[in-house]
Amino acid sequence: MRISYNFKRIILLLIILPTLAVSAAAASGDTGCSLVPVSGAGIEFSEFSGICYDNATGTYYAVSDEPKGKAGNQLFRVRYDDGEAVVTKAFPLRRNGAAVDGLYDLEGIAIDSSGNLYICAERRLVILKTDKAGNILDEIKVPARVVDIANVVFNGGIEGVSLTPDEEALFMVFEKPLIGGDQNKTLLLEYSLKSGEFTKYFIDLRGDTDKEGRNYSISDIFAVSDSELVIIVHDNSRKDSSYKKLFTVTVTKRGATKKLLLDFKRYCNYTLKKPEGLCINGSGDYVITNDAEMGGAFLLIINYPVARRRRIKPQ
Repeated sequence: MRISYNFKRIILLLIILPTLAVSAAAASGDTGCSLVPVSGAGIEFSEFSGICYDNATGTYYAVSDEPKGKAGNQLFRVRYDDGEAVVTKAFPLRRNGAAVDGLYDLEGIAIDSSGNLYICAERRLVILKTDKAGNILDEIKVPARVVDIANVVFNGGIEGVSLTPDEEALFMVFEKPLIGGDQNKTLLLEYSLKSGEFTKYFIDLRGDTDKEGRNYSISDIFAVSDSELVIIVHDNSRKDSSYKKLFTVTVTKRGATKKLLLDFKRYCNYTLKKPEGLCINGSGDYVITNDAEMGGAFLLIINYPVARRRRIKPQ
């Protein structure tokens, strides 16, 4: 009985202590959270729908889901130094030298060690492979045998993309559940860059109770390893007290399991009204972008201890 009692105490402490530590940090204001406005230095841009960190140069690349205007169908280079974020260059996406036309609805973005970028075109179910100047080098299309575009909710297609650290696979996550599917779950695809094959998983959107899965969405994804991901889950409310959280997702042959990592409101004492883009920089910080309705573009930078403990390799 004594061994059983001590074991239960240990398990209880493992559950309670991380929660107390986060609550104490939030109460004291020492959370390591910074909300940084982004300026344009004369360059027209909009809120970022996706962001990635270039470990080779220490800069960021971002995209906007604006459907038209100078912010649409463009790639942005962003410098962050001493608490200041500035868009230093805008690159129109080009195919064979000509600027692309039409609605691409750019969302998540990832980068490999050679400097190639992978950008979601949400409504087209396509990943665009580009160079750092926005020239389209290739396309990865999700075939109808994997996902029929007729089953994709309007504005509910590929919302995030991430490259595994070994650069052997891309993970793509859908924003909303598919039509006719389980409305508590959304699709996660793993694409092998070697074989060209797709593997399907489903992420349960439900949070603390069964009812919380309703109208929830995933806005981006970051691959920590070939089997562990970080995702943003949010509701559709623009209130500061609404549901905006980071989760880890572990994928195995048996499927995908989700676990709470961080609640923006609880940890930072504030939140983005619509957290949209996600990456991890060279310091191990989470960098999150906002989509809209905050009066401009911002970066939420979270110096979260778990990132450093796990020594997450930045993309």
